[in-house]
Amino acid sequence: ILKIEKRLKEKSYKGKKNWSVFRQNAYLIHVASLKNLYLAIGNHLYQYNEQGELITSIILPNQVKGMIWDEKRQRLLIGTIKKILIVSNSLKLTETFHAGRFKTFVDIAFDEKNDEVWVISNAGLYRFSAKTQQQIAHYKLYFGQQIVAKNGHVLVSSYGKIQHYYIEKPAEQ
Repeated sequence: ILKIEKRLKEKSYKGKKNWSVFRQNAYLIHVASLKNLYLAIGNHLYQYNEQGELITSIILPNQVKGMIWDEKRQRLLIGTIKKILIVSNSLKLTETFHAGRFKTFVDIAFDEKNDEVWVISNAGLYRFSAKTQQQIAHYKLYFGQQIVAKNGHVLVSSYGKIQHYYIEKPAEQ
Protein backbone atom coordinates (compact mmCIF):
# COMPACT_ATOMS: atom_id res chain seq x y z
CA ILE A 1 0.00 0.00 0.00
CA LEU A 2 2.89 2.33 0.75
CA LYS A 3 4.23 1.73 -2.77
CA ILE A 4 0.82 2.62 -4.20
CA GLU A 5 0.64 5.74 -2.04
CA LYS A 6 4.08 6.80 -3.30
CA ARG A 7 3.01 6.18 -6.91
CA LEU A 8 -0.15 8.24 -6.42
CA LYS A 9 1.98 11.17 -5.24
CA GLU A 10 4.33 10.99 -8.25
CA LYS A 11 4.25 13.91 -10.63
CA SER A 12 3.30 11.76 -13.66
CA TYR A 13 0.31 10.36 -11.77
CA LYS A 14 -0.99 13.65 -10.37
CA GLY A 15 -4.61 14.45 -11.14
CA LYS A 16 -5.53 10.89 -12.09
CA LYS A 17 -6.26 9.57 -8.61
CA ASN A 18 -5.43 10.96 -5.23
CA TRP A 19 -4.85 9.21 -1.93
CA SER A 20 -8.31 10.06 -0.54
CA VAL A 21 -9.98 8.56 -3.61
CA PHE A 22 -7.78 5.48 -3.23
CA ARG A 23 -8.72 5.09 0.45
CA GLN A 24 -12.45 5.40 -0.29
CA ASN A 25 -12.40 2.91 -3.18
CA ALA A 26 -9.87 0.33 -2.03
CA TYR A 27 -10.61 -2.92 -0.23
CA LEU A 28 -7.94 -4.95 1.53
CA ILE A 29 -8.19 -8.43 3.05
CA HIS A 30 -5.42 -10.28 4.89
CA VAL A 31 -5.83 -14.05 4.77
CA ALA A 32 -3.53 -15.34 7.49
CA SER A 33 -4.05 -19.02 6.59
CA LEU A 34 -2.66 -18.37 3.08
CA LYS A 35 -0.22 -15.64 4.14
CA ASN A 36 -1.66 -13.44 1.40
CA LEU A 37 -3.13 -9.98 1.02
CA TYR A 38 -5.85 -9.22 -1.50
CA LEU A 39 -6.21 -5.60 -2.61
CA ALA A 40 -9.01 -4.36 -4.86
CA ILE A 41 -8.89 -0.90 -6.42
CA GLY A 42 -11.46 0.06 -9.04
CA ASN A 43 -11.84 -3.04 -11.18
CA HIS A 44 -8.32 -4.36 -10.45
CA LEU A 45 -7.63 -7.15 -7.94
CA TYR A 46 -4.09 -7.78 -6.69
CA GLN A 47 -2.67 -10.66 -4.66
CA TYR A 48 0.43 -9.97 -2.52
CA ASN A 49 2.42 -12.12 -0.14
CA GLU A 50 2.89 -10.89 3.43
CA GLN A 51 6.18 -9.22 2.44
CA GLY A 52 4.29 -6.98 0.03
CA GLU A 53 5.51 -8.66 -3.16
CA LEU A 54 2.98 -8.89 -5.98
CA ILE A 55 2.03 -12.49 -6.80
CA THR A 56 -0.59 -11.88 -9.48
CA SER A 57 -3.39 -9.56 -10.52
CA ILE A 58 -6.54 -9.64 -12.63
CA ILE A 59 -8.96 -7.17 -14.13
CA LEU A 60 -12.57 -7.69 -13.09
CA PRO A 61 -15.59 -6.92 -15.30
CA ASN A 62 -16.88 -4.20 -12.94
CA GLN A 63 -15.66 -1.85 -10.23
CA VAL A 64 -15.32 -3.45 -6.79
CA LYS A 65 -17.73 -2.10 -4.15
CA GLY A 66 -17.03 -4.62 -1.38
CA MET A 67 -15.04 -7.78 -0.73
CA ILE A 68 -15.15 -10.62 1.82
CA TRP A 69 -13.22 -13.85 2.36
CA ASP A 70 -14.99 -17.21 2.64
CA GLU A 71 -12.48 -19.25 4.68
CA LYS A 72 -14.47 -22.48 4.45
CA ARG A 73 -14.42 -22.47 0.62
CA GLN A 74 -11.11 -20.58 0.26
CA ARG A 75 -12.56 -17.91 -2.03
CA LEU A 76 -13.24 -14.21 -2.32
CA LEU A 77 -16.77 -12.91 -2.78
CA ILE A 78 -16.53 -9.56 -4.51
CA GLY A 79 -19.46 -7.20 -4.70
CA THR A 80 -19.54 -5.11 -7.85
CA ILE A 81 -22.12 -2.58 -8.90
CA LYS A 82 -24.64 -5.18 -10.08
CA LYS A 83 -23.51 -8.64 -8.97
CA ILE A 84 -21.28 -10.73 -6.73
CA LEU A 85 -18.25 -12.39 -8.31
CA ILE A 86 -16.60 -15.53 -6.97
CA VAL A 87 -12.82 -15.50 -7.22
CA SER A 88 -10.58 -18.41 -6.19
CA ASN A 89 -7.66 -17.88 -3.82
CA SER A 90 -5.33 -17.90 -6.85
CA LEU A 91 -7.33 -15.05 -8.49
CA LYS A 92 -9.28 -17.08 -11.02
CA LEU A 93 -12.74 -15.67 -11.68
CA THR A 94 -14.69 -18.91 -11.29
CA GLU A 95 -18.33 -17.83 -11.47
CA THR A 96 -20.92 -15.27 -10.55
CA PHE A 97 -22.83 -15.71 -7.30
CA HIS A 98 -26.15 -16.96 -8.70
CA ALA A 99 -28.46 -14.98 -6.47
CA GLY A 100 -26.54 -11.72 -6.63
CA ARG A 101 -28.20 -9.39 -9.14
CA PHE A 102 -28.75 -5.89 -7.86
CA LYS A 103 -29.51 -2.50 -9.33
CA THR A 104 -27.01 -0.91 -6.98
CA PHE A 105 -24.76 -2.89 -4.66
CA VAL A 106 -23.71 -1.11 -1.45
CA ASP A 107 -21.89 -3.49 0.94
CA ILE A 108 -21.32 -7.17 1.72
CA ALA A 109 -20.61 -9.18 4.90
CA PHE A 110 -20.06 -12.85 5.75
CA ASP A 111 -21.32 -14.63 8.88
CA GLU A 112 -19.06 -17.67 9.32
CA LYS A 113 -21.11 -19.15 12.17
CA ASN A 114 -24.27 -19.36 10.06
CA ASP A 115 -22.41 -19.71 6.73
CA GLU A 116 -24.39 -16.82 5.27
CA VAL A 117 -23.67 -13.88 2.99
CA TRP A 118 -25.41 -10.57 3.70
CA VAL A 119 -25.75 -7.86 1.07
CA ILE A 120 -27.07 -4.31 1.18
CA SER A 121 -28.40 -2.95 -2.08
CA ASN A 122 -30.75 -0.17 -3.08
CA ALA A 123 -33.57 -2.73 -2.85
CA GLY A 124 -32.90 -3.69 0.77
CA LEU A 125 -30.98 -6.18 2.86
CA TYR A 126 -30.51 -9.70 1.48
CA ARG A 127 -29.45 -12.91 3.20
CA PHE A 128 -28.01 -15.80 1.16
CA SER A 129 -26.72 -19.28 1.84
CA ALA A 130 -22.98 -19.28 1.12
CA LYS A 131 -23.17 -22.96 0.19
CA THR A 132 -26.13 -22.98 -2.20
CA GLN A 133 -26.08 -19.27 -3.13
CA GLN A 134 -29.85 -19.19 -2.72
CA GLN A 135 -31.66 -16.24 -1.19
CA ILE A 136 -32.87 -17.03 2.33
CA ALA A 137 -34.52 -13.73 3.19
CA HIS A 138 -35.08 -10.14 2.10
CA TYR A 139 -35.57 -7.30 4.55
CA LYS A 140 -36.97 -3.95 3.51
CA LEU A 141 -34.39 -1.32 4.24
CA TYR A 142 -34.73 2.24 3.02
CA PHE A 143 -31.01 2.89 2.83
CA GLY A 144 -28.03 1.09 4.28
CA GLN A 145 -24.40 2.14 4.15
CA GLN A 146 -22.32 -0.49 5.93
CA ILE A 147 -22.93 -3.98 7.25
CA VAL A 148 -21.18 -6.23 9.75
CA ALA A 149 -22.17 -9.86 10.39
CA LYS A 150 -20.83 -12.17 13.07
CA ASN A 151 -22.23 -15.09 15.06
CA GLY A 152 -25.78 -14.55 13.87
CA HIS A 153 -25.73 -10.82 14.66
CA VAL A 154 -26.03 -8.38 11.77
CA LEU A 155 -25.52 -4.65 12.21
CA VAL A 156 -26.45 -2.21 9.46
CA SER A 157 -25.71 1.50 9.55
CA SER A 158 -28.44 3.63 8.03
CA TYR A 159 -28.88 7.41 8.27
CA GLY A 160 -26.87 7.71 11.47
CA LYS A 161 -28.67 4.79 13.12
CA ILE A 162 -27.66 1.19 13.66
CA GLN A 163 -30.19 -1.55 12.91
CA HIS A 164 -29.67 -4.95 14.52
CA TYR A 165 -30.83 -8.29 13.17
CA TYR A 166 -30.26 -11.53 15.05
CA ILE A 167 -30.51 -14.93 13.40
CA GLU A 168 -30.55 -17.55 16.17
CA LYS A 169 -30.71 -20.56 13.88
CA PRO A 170 -29.45 -20.47 10.32
CA ALA A 171 -31.71 -21.59 7.51
CA GLU A 172 -31.43 -25.18 6.32
CA GLN A 173 -28.67 -25.31 3.75
